[in-house]
Amino acid sequence: MATAEAAVRRRHDILEGPVTLSCSVGVAQFAVSSILPRYLAENPRVVVRQQVTNAFTDLIGDGVDLAIRGHVGLLPDSRLIQRRLAVVPWHLFASPDYLESHGTPETPRDLEDRAALVLGWRPDNDSWSLQDTGGKAASVPCQVRLRSDDMATLKQAAAGGLGIVALPHYVCRAEVAAGQLCRLLPDWTAGLPELSLLMPSRQGVPPQVEAMAAFLRKELPNVVEDRPLA
Repeated sequence: MATAEAAVRRRHDILEGPVTLSCSVGVAQFAVSSILPRYLAENPRVVVRQQVTNAFTDLIGDGVDLAIRGHVGLLPDSRLIQRRLAVVPWHLFASPDYLESHGTPETPRDLEDRAALVLGWRPDNDSWSLQDTGGKAASVPCQVRLRSDDMATLKQAAAGGLGIVALPHYVCRAEVAAGQLCRLLPDWTAGLPELSLLMPSRQGVPPQVEAMAAFLRKELPNVVEDRPLA
């Protein structure tokens, strides 16, 4: 009886069942949160289990159906099916008050010894790594004022005038539009990582998982694409 009911649901495109989705804190807060409610509204019989972590999860061992991962270069686990979603530029931002007090940087060298708000709590990075539109690279020492795994904390600190932060452009779009943050050095980026969608296998994937994967491939790039900030 259950098999027959499942066949009927498939014929009528009725999706039902769980989907386990893993993503980082920043992607959950500033990207997935804006589109996940729509997927649930369109599929009222699907239950989403969202794991939010900045650690790399063992998808196979933890029973995760889909994962969104930010990375530079190839991801290490070749057992996983990987589809690139988008390239996400990171920019430098600071508040108007900070720039009024300390001046607006015109070149990467102007960033030297400026107060830095850095993603990642481990003390292993004391410089900005920048690249311009022509591919020229620059590494500039900075004075780290705050380290955090939480993008929201860093963004709030930057808006409060505590220093300069490097974040994905889409994370700061609203604050730039509201005049709370300004993008610095517009010809330079502070990284060009990719967002990829990972799946353990192509075989035996439940319809609701396939549907969510297709939904994320279609909708997430629209959220994180590099539209003009200001």
